Amino acid sequence: MTTPNQTMNNLSIRSILEKEKLNGNNFLDWYRNLRIVLRAEQKFYHLEEALPEAPAANATAAVRNAYTRRCNEQQEVACLMLASMIPELQKNLENLAALDMLRELKVMFEQQAEQELFDTVKSFHACKQEEGQSVSSYVMKMKGYLDQMDRLGYPMPQILGVSLILTSLSKDYDQFLQNYNMHSMGKTIAELHNMLKLVEKGMPKKAPLVLAINQGRIQKKNKGKPLAPGKGQGKGKAKLAYAPKPKIPPPAKKEHPTKDTVCHHYGVVGHWRRNCAAYLEGLRKNKASGASTSGDLTGFFQKIDLCNRGSERRSDFLPFVIEDQIVGYVHNGFLDQLDKFKDVFTCIRDDKYGSQSGHVTLHSALKTPESRTEALGDVVKCLGEEVIPGIRNELYPVTSSYGGQVYFSLERAAAPYFGIKAYGIHMSGYVERDGQKYLWIAKRSETKPTYPGMLDHLVAGGLPHGMSCGENVVKECEEEAGIPCSISSRAIPVGAVSYMDIDGYRFKRDVLFCYDLKLPESFIPENQDGEVGSFKLLPVTLVAEVIRNTQFFKANCNLVIIDFLFRHGYIKPEDVGYLKLLQSLRSGDCS
Repeated sequence: MTTPNQTMNNLSIRSILEKEKLNGNNFLDWYRNLRIVLRAEQKFYHLEEALPEAPAANATAAVRNAYTRRCNEQQEVACLMLASMIPELQKNLENLAALDMLRELKVMFEQQAEQELFDTVKSFHACKQEEGQSVSSYVMKMKGYLDQMDRLGYPMPQILGVSLILTSLSKDYDQFLQNYNMHSMGKTIAELHNMLKLVEKGMPKKAPLVLAINQGRIQKKNKGKPLAPGKGQGKGKAKLAYAPKPKIPPPAKKEHPTKDTVCHHYGVVGHWRRNCAAYLEGLRKNKASGASTSGDLTGFFQKIDLCNRGSERRSDFLPFVIEDQIVGYVHNGFLDQLDKFKDVFTCIRDDKYGSQSGHVTLHSALKTPESRTEALGDVVKCLGEEVIPGIRNELYPVTSSYGGQVYFSLERAAAPYFGIKAYGIHMSGYVERDGQKYLWIAKRSETKPTYPGMLDHLVAGGLPHGMSCGENVVKECEEEAGIPCSISSRAIPVGAVSYMDIDGYRFKRDVLFCYDLKLPESFIPENQDGEVGSFKLLPVTLVAEVIRNTQFFKANCNLVIIDFLFRHGYIKPEDVGYLKLLQSLRSGDCS
């Protein structure tokens, strides 16, 4: 039972909702206040859980009473929400339960949340520890941004959040950063905060800068004139003479700027671009379409570089040859793991395939695709998760080029360890609304063995043996987003991106076939296979900024979305580095 003191406290806390009612422009603040009130009253769960089914007629009195109490509480929460809104909103929502009301409000004011997410991501990325700023103040500020992203439905993986906090520290912490990375400490933000405070305490205090001013008089009458012999000169000092600086006359003003300027669009004199109809119309269209006008492609280049690391270590790999065709590459160090399987692998020391160290092939007894598949499958099982993590019992076809002869099939997780060329499909599902384009973005399940919790495409997947790209798109659409065949069959193939990434013993040589699918505005994706945690519809401009400024997306998704930005006009030929960026999207072997 609620005591009189509790009732008074609740009324006092509820006053924060009365002070600022929901009016359509303050949803995020109102929602924050609502959560505070309901937590204080221990009723917050009504915003997270729907009302359960009514108990059976033969249920005990305790069960029926509990259900009645819950119904009353939910009704109270709904009334509290309605009472803290302007009348126009009350009329639209008064017949809804608390949870349904909140869902409706989130849909109505989704744009505010998107803008806040955009601002938060931008501020987080731009935040650096300033000179003289305490490390505690800096870390708490960064943590505030992370908490805000979490509240907006986009929690950052802890390891990534810690990494970004570390990389934005001042140069005073370079030695600490080096030690941290060397020992792979893997701390939480709270633990990192405590470590940094200890480091800060041990730092020597910097001496304050002192500006010394020599006393003396300025002799104005001699300004700009050479000194007379013997005056103002000390013993042994050379004579100095100063000539006055010549005055440079300002350029003559143009009588009428528009008369002398050549218009960029029409190529004629006397047509200044600020009053050029074509120029202004272009600006208007860019703004309406949400096209990027920043022109800074640096962040995009960085994301492409993340997928194309280690080219300088290419010589550490030996060609993997089947029937005189190079189908992959094996690292010298990984050969040590394969030496124990002499009935499967043979290493031949020659330079026939371009490597001075020789090449790797399969034992001559393995002549058929079936026997090779079985033998390699046994090898992967023997090596196990300790050597090849993420085994998923999914076979990839091993070929020298797309559509070519299949020599055998190999476990998907093992493909990078043998440098096998892998193919996949990535589909950009987008919506057009009020002249702007929005992308459906998936957030990977936290239980995924690879890249848990990171952002991903609406639909993506590897290309399994015996299935065409189009068939795979339809299959993945159904499994990952619940898109029926009647819609997914309209997906349009729009090209491919490729990359080559060397990381330790792994040599990823991937080609991703890109598809676009324009979805109905009313469509809401629903994951079917448990591999996606949630979906979010975001403006393409916001997605571009997230890719440009953060590492929230799974690395290879960046390439496909950058390709989307090219094809839909968000990256323009006027942007510096346009052609180089376009070319780098196919840094791998597209064969």
